[in-house]
Amino acid sequence: MKKEKTFETYQHAHYLKMKTFNPKFSIILLFILTVITLSAYGCNRGSSWGDWTPDNRTDDDDCRPVEITDELVETARIPSQMRTRAIDFRQNMLSQNDTTRNSIYVYSATMKAYLDAPEVLAARIAVLGFKDVYLSTGKAAIDGSDENGYAWTRRFIAALTGYGIKAYALRLSDTSIFADKSKVDADVALVKNYNAQVNSNERYAGISADLEPHVLKEGKVPEGVPYTWNSETNYGIGKDNDNLVRITIERLSDAGNLLHPSLKLCEAIFTSFQSKYDAGELSWGDTPQFLECCDWVMVMAYNNKMETIWRYSVPALSASEKPRSVSICVKTALNSSGGSSSTLQSKNWDYLLETLRFLRDSGIEYPSFRGIDFFHYEGLETMWEREDTE
Repeated sequence: MKKEKTFETYQHAHYLKMKTFNPKFSIILLFILTVITLSAYGCNRGSSWGDWTPDNRTDDDDCRPVEITDELVETARIPSQMRTRAIDFRQNMLSQNDTTRNSIYVYSATMKAYLDAPEVLAARIAVLGFKDVYLSTGKAAIDGSDENGYAWTRRFIAALTGYGIKAYALRLSDTSIFADKSKVDADVALVKNYNAQVNSNERYAGISADLEPHVLKEGKVPEGVPYTWNSETNYGIGKDNDNLVRITIERLSDAGNLLHPSLKLCEAIFTSFQSKYDAGELSWGDTPQFLECCDWVMVMAYNNKMETIWRYSVPALSASEKPRSVSICVKTALNSSGGSSSTLQSKNWDYLLETLRFLRDSGIEYPSFRGIDFFHYEGLETMWEREDTE
């Protein structure tokens, strides 16, 4: 009759094995277990940014823009007035000790305007002193199905890299992602596959996400999403607005796990998230919650008055203890969905410079301040080129 193995017999067998256990193997096993444990740190809810700041996701790159030289100006094809304005622009936007990092959105309309000259566009962005570009070219220009767009993207990013500027693919913006998390995988795979096929100086540095739960109002909710955003009736812990912000952070967490540590992730956030969280009307939306899986966030502080832009930005800046993690994004769009009061486009160049100086000087008092972002290049270029009549 076969003797039944009990827990005691397993203990005895384990003891006999341990008596002859090789010490070298023990050390190797301990090393393997340590590596596995360390690799388990991810972008999961409950972790903190302190878990991963020492790795290569820390934004510790040189923030100094390239010098404005005659060669750069010639490449950018700008007249003397625009050169002078660019110098003034830098002086009002950049910090004296080069700790801020400023970014700008580039959309397909600008791509079409510079279809034959991506190097000119890159040089103009460099002249203005930006260090990051959030690039929206469309899927076809990333996966190669649009051969011309694909070639343009490679040339543009290569030119940016030559000026020390990083490009981030503007993805994770389709509202259908709220219903289908597999689309997060698809967007990340799209960027990673592109990076794997191009030269190192043509690669994206990560993804700039634009998941906006506050646009899912009645009539605009994707099929499969059981919640509707309503700023009047749906605030409150556990109510629709709260659940939509929860899904936003969950999707960003999924993306962060897929991107980190080799690629970065940032997200544009609504101005009311932090204030509603602080007031107890949301359990999700705290800036540190976003920063558990995003390297930084951009507050969409869209207004045409500098004081209001700043007021929109303070809650997120105050909430984050992570250095250089919150950017103030201003709008210069030509045709603004939020009306003329949401964009600086109607203001003159001097007011824009005054706004930048005010935001910079106010922002650097907060360790979390990263810099000033622009939505978007097309509108800023219009302001940069035109003759002010005011």
